[in-house]
Amino acid sequence: MKKIATLILFVFLSHFQLTAQCDPDTEPPVVVAVQGLTVTLLATCQITLWATDFLDTLSDNCTPGGQIEFAIRKAGTGAGFPTNPDGSPQQTVHYMACDLGTNFVELWARDLAGNAGVDSALVIVQENSGACDCFHSSVNACAFTVFDDPIEEVRYDLCAIHPALPMHCAADIAACAFFSDITSGAEVTLVSSKNNDPLNGVSTFDLVLINKHILGQQPFDQPYQFIAADANNSRTVSTFDIVELRKLILGYYTALPGNTSWRFLPKDYVFPNPANPLTDPFPDSVTIPDLYQWNMQVDFTGIKIGDINGNAQTYAQAPAEERLDATLRLADAYLQPGQTTQIPLHFSEACKLLGLQFALAFDPAALEISSIALSDRLTSSQPITEGQFYAQPQPGLLTLSWDDPTAPTLPAGAPLLFLEIKARQALQLSQALRLKTERLRPELYTADGTIHRMALDFSAAPKIGQTRIFPAVPNPATGPVVIPVALAEPTNLVLEVFDLNGRRLHQQEFSLDAGLHRLEIPGAVLARHRGVLPYRVRAGGLIEHGKLICP
Repeated sequence: MKKIATLILFVFLSHFQLTAQCDPDTEPPVVVAVQGLTVTLLATCQITLWATDFLDTLSDNCTPGGQIEFAIRKAGTGAGFPTNPDGSPQQTVHYMACDLGTNFVELWARDLAGNAGVDSALVIVQENSGACDCFHSSVNACAFTVFDDPIEEVRYDLCAIHPALPMHCAADIAACAFFSDITSGAEVTLVSSKNNDPLNGVSTFDLVLINKHILGQQPFDQPYQFIAADANNSRTVSTFDIVELRKLILGYYTALPGNTSWRFLPKDYVFPNPANPLTDPFPDSVTIPDLYQWNMQVDFTGIKIGDINGNAQTYAQAPAEERLDATLRLADAYLQPGQTTQIPLHFSEACKLLGLQFALAFDPAALEISSIALSDRLTSSQPITEGQFYAQPQPGLLTLSWDDPTAPTLPAGAPLLFLEIKARQALQLSQALRLKTERLRPELYTADGTIHRMALDFSAAPKIGQTRIFPAVPNPATGPVVIPVALAEPTNLVLEVFDLNGRRLHQQEFSLDAGLHRLEIPGAVLARHRGVLPYRVRAGGLIEHGKLICP
């Protein structure tokens, strides 16, 4: 009985000691790797080795051997316990002809508490047949327009899948991309894409060309034109595409909702039906089933969506286009605050007008454009609905896009359209309106297919009969404040701002010619003060007092 009691006590004490040292468990497993393992490449010129192939001995203070995780990696290719992208232990390493000779691996073991131990091992890779060679492939990819102009900022995505290797993917953004170190025999898929600057090369003239194709007046004769015209990606060309592109031109859209800015297809692709390439799906990628070529060249053809005449700028050094000038004329005028007037715009030369587009920029605090009305000559052949040909996509910007494939005749000096303008401040029209060229090119298209560059020309403003000083705007003032003044003759002016105690806070002096001017009180002056600030403007013998509210 004494021996049994002693044995029970020993077991109890051992269990207690083991429990104590495993709570918490901070000791990593002790793993010993097989050294000098020699392997021979298979007939496929490669071999896969598992972590357990290198295991010699293993021990751990707490975790049973069957619950310890193993992992392996080539030495120097990472840190910490090796895992796959999904978090599982990396249990294999792969060797090919390029790895012949001495190699080193790291054999890892991890217990249930997350403690990890590691040992390094040497492995010798050999090949006996003499048929295997160290061989990697590369791919060079480029993109061009249908006119063979290079396209910059194209994104290339390449993925290589090898039967014995994890999938490898890489990407690059350039006119041409070079992908190297692709394992010989891999299946390679290459995709090109570009989805910026959707208005590049797109104008109302392209809408004219689509309309002429639909009406049968001038059918497309190149496959790329069909793809470029299919703006909504419906695999047809219709008036719905015109509607979508006009929304892009007018600024309703910042990008086409159903399409990308560019479409790409392999350059050597042959359309089964060139007369209508949209009837059959066309590839947007290149797949190489077994890549064994040292340097394969892959070229793509890029098609800019919406650009029917192919004038999109594809690289930074694109030559400037030469265009003839067409001048859009309107009468200059002085407008009083609250005054509404209708301003006709016209061309001085007669023309048969296919279409036009432009964007007018203005200060929305100074005026509003209530409406635009086209002349009867431009609406006689087709109905025009409100908002169909113009938009105000943001404050201070009006965009216009109109076209008619019948090309109505516009006599010299005849009104083209009418702007209804309401002044919110005293203003001179020529100082308040300008053509904005940054996004939408101001252009006019005539029946012979000529694209004319458009300019804006104001006639001489009428003389001001009486000097006037208008109230400051905006008021209350949250930034710079403008005081419009209309001078009947050249005048010296003084602008002063005071506090309620009469202390002068700001003074400016001006010497101005006859005409309408805007005196500005800098926002920095007003930002230092709060409450009511009296101001005074002296223009010759005329003195105007007012009060600024600075919240």
